[in-house]
Order: sequence, then C-alpha cells, then structure tokens
Amino acid sequence: MLLGKCTSCLFTFIFSHKKNTLNRFSDFIISNRILHFNYNIEDDHNSPKKISVFWERIFILLVLLLFNSQLLHSQQTENQYISLNKDYVVSYFADAGDIAIAPLRWKKNQWIGFAAFTGVTLLAYSQDEVIRDYFRRNQTETKDKITKNFLDPLGTVYLAGVVGGMYIYGLVAKNDETETAALLTGKAVILTGGYTLLVKSLFQRERPNASNPPDPRSWGGPFDGFHHNSFVSGHTSVTFAAATVLGAYYKDRKWVGIMAFSLASLVAVSRVYDDKHWVSDVVAGAALGYSIGRLVYNKHEKKSLSIKPYGSIYGKGVTLNWSL
Repeated sequence: MLLGKCTSCLFTFIFSHKKNTLNRFSDFIISNRILHFNYNIEDDHNSPKKISVFWERIFILLVLLLFNSQLLHSQQTENQYISLNKDYVVSYFADAGDIAIAPLRWKKNQWIGFAAFTGVTLLAYSQDEVIRDYFRRNQTETKDKITKNFLDPLGTVYLAGVVGGMYIYGLVAKNDETETAALLTGKAVILTGGYTLLVKSLFQRERPNASNPPDPRSWGGPFDGFHHNSFVSGHTSVTFAAATVLGAYYKDRKWVGIMAFSLASLVAVSRVYDDKHWVSDVVAGAALGYSIGRLVYNKHEKKSLSIKPYGSIYGKGVTLNWSL
C-alpha cells in the first residue's frame, strides 16, 4: 500500500559487506515532516510482507545510476547548483507568480507572522513624526558622510556590485556554490525591486522631505500618477531580500547572515536619517524583502539534495534526502 503526498522524500540505503545485509534492506524508511510513505505488500489473508528482494535491487540500481561512488561517500550536504540558463530565466516568472498568490497558501503560522509585521508597521506609523524629529536633531557631518558614501549606495550600486562580483568569481573559480548564491540573491533582489515598485504605485505615500511641514498621513493612492513613492522603502526591501537569501544559503556560516542583516539594518536606518523615508516605510520594506527572499530560497531548497553518512548494526552507508 502506498500512502503519501509527493512533496519530499527521505531515502535511507544500507550498504555493507556483511552477509545477509540486503535481506534487511526492506527496513528502510521513507519519511519526513511533510510526507510519509509506507510500502508493504499484502496477501489474501491481509498479512503484511516485506518488500521483495527484487524491489530492493531496483532501488539500489537507481541509486547507482544517480550517483557515482565518490558522491555516495561524500560526508557533506550537497546543494543543488544552478547556472545562468533558460531554466533560471523562466524561474523568475514562476517565482513572481508564486509571490503574488502566496497569501492564498499561507498557513496559520504565516498569518500570525503577517499580523505581527502589520502590527509593528502600524506602531511605527503612529510614531513616524516623533522618530523623524529625533533623527533630525541628531544629525552630524560624520554621519552624513557615512550615509551618503556608503549606506545609500549599498542599497543600489554597491549591492549590484557585490552580487555581480560573487557571480563572476563563481564563474572564474568554477565555484558552483558562490555562483548559485549570487544567482539566487540576484533573483530575490530583482523580484523584490519589482514588487516594491508595485506597492509604491498602489499607495503613493509622500516622502518626509517632499513638503514643509511634512505630512506622514499623505497617501495619494493608485491613481495619483506616481508622484510620491515613499511606501515602501526600496533600499530597505532589496537589502533585506539579499540578506535573507545569503543568510539562509550560508546557514552553516553564521557570520554571513549576521553581517548581511546588520548591513541591511544600517541601510534601513540611514533612509530615515537622510529624511528619505518614514520609519514605517522601512519596517514594511524589511518585511517585504524578507518575505520574498525567504520564498526564493525555500523554492530552491525544496529541489535540493542532501547526502549524509549512515551507520547501524547492520552496516554503513548514506542517507539521501531528495526533495522533489
């Protein structure tokens, strides 16, 4: 009987030189949090039997066809690497569509997260003028130079340079990991930028430096001709999208995520300091960038492979985690 949803699979294979090990091969498990597959064969008396040796050998043959001996004995998790090709370009359209309909697929925890972000944004909205006044009172020449020469371009040309540099390095050094990280980050940044422009055009919020006195309650709406574009912060959204992908992709190197999110946070603060955005703009921008970055990375991760060493009293081998 076969039960399950075709979402993700965990295959455990045991290889050994010990006698009769293959007879125990039917004990393998195919399961994870999302999926449970249960294989057995029932006879006329409804008594379960183990998978036949024939099927055991079929599975072994499939493994040997999929992976060479060097890969089977790898003791590290292998990412699914991507390259700049037709499939990568097409994936932009697929991911853009998934972003648009993502709320339709949200579960309870995701709605709770959305409610939390909305609550924080509304709280920031209520304090927009107070926080703006605080930053205006604490401006210095040194801070002005830092934001102008480093933090402002970090959300545009510097970010493009970092992602482009990673990609070029990956190609030249034949480093598939870096190339993949660059392409995923670039995709997250571009998609976030597109959706940021869409949100800006829908809300048409006036920037704090656009009028005197500034009015945080000035919203033009979708039919105002795109005269104002304060909500949400584009610098913030794209840097947080990049930080999310890099932090997730290099999750085994904690310093990458810490540095990426720290820089993204500084960019967000600089937008308020420079009087380009209200604080609620950057909070919403950070939420948008994080959400899109997480979706892009999660879609990639669901197609990935992981191979880890396995050992038991019956023998040694590998555990193959293959998400479809």
